Amino acid sequence: MRYNPEQETTDIFSKKIARKKIHIQDTGFTIPEILVYFQLIRQLPPEYNLVQILHCLEDDNLIVQNVTEQFLTKYGRIELKHEREKKD
Repeated sequence: MRYNPEQETTDIFSKKIARKKIHIQDTGFTIPEILVYFQLIRQLPPEYNLVQILHCLEDDNLIVQNVTEQFLTKYGRIELKHEREKKD
């Protein structure tokens, strides 16, 4: 599963990951949260500055929901930056 910023938002991508996790769990398999987390972050573009996002989260908070919230916040900032650049 790949993230394509031209076809979907970070929110849509993270929901696709969450749905995939549920589908796999429905078959009787358990996926560790850390694997879902890595699937979420491995395809994001460099402008998300993953090191900065991960630094803000403590080990106990490294769950998909918290990471997704951080990505959505960053996505909003990136979109705002792109809009400003278009106006200039």
